[in-house]
Amino acid sequence: MRKAIKVIGIIFFMIIVFTFVSQAAEELTITTYYPSPFGSYNELRSKKVALGDNYFNGATYCWGAACTGTRFHDNIDLVVEGEVVVGAARTQAQGIQADLEVDNTIRLTPTDTPNYAAEGNMYYDTSENKPKYYDGTGWKDFGGGFGPPDFMQTVALGPGSGQLLTHNFGTTDYLVYLECQAGNGFIHNIGIGFDATTAAVKGASWTNKTNNTINVKRASNDPDGPALSDNCPTIIVRLWKY
Repeated sequence: MRKAIKVIGIIFFMIIVFTFVSQAAEELTITTYYPSPFGSYNELRSKKVALGDNYFNGATYCWGAACTGTRFHDNIDLVVEGEVVVGAARTQAQGIQADLEVDNTIRLTPTDTPNYAAEGNMYYDTSENKPKYYDGTGWKDFGGGFGPPDFMQTVALGPGSGQLLTHNFGTTDYLVYLECQAGNGFIHNIGIGFDATTAAVKGASWTNKTNNTINVKRASNDPDGPALSDNCPTIIVRLWKY
């Protein structure tokens, strides 16, 4: 009888232990992180990403109407708080030299309809084949030297004669540059300027500098001597918009 009681006790004890272990196993919790604090991925996709020590806080910096902190514009898909380096492995010892550093080439997709006109913006214009920047009032060409002229014409003038040229620049102002082409083919500068009317300089001048026309004149005599007027039958006119 005692042996039977002992066997029953052992069986009862094993049932209790098994039940406890089963319950313990059911209550086991494993905490995982995705994405993990550190790791490498072949691909990582997200609709919107905010990077930075402060932007990491999703309650303070967020998207959408439910955001109670600083709300990012809905059209922004990527916002970066710190500096960005593309294509280069800049080390701590090298330091940071710019907010955005690109190791090689930056390409502006050519267009004739830039999306935004705000001071400091730039784009590459397809119709004029050159980059432009916005100065707060309008799109301007980059400086740094003369590119090809926006208008060029060669006129043959006798002493004291003139010719009205039509360029149709509209309201855009422009720089005037006149050169003399002598009979022997030698070319030299006559005058350069922005004024609507410029007095004769080295035998030539311009007047009637308007939105659409300019009148180029050859002097009847050269203030610096008769040789230039007598030997400058051709005037080269170059205009640059600015």
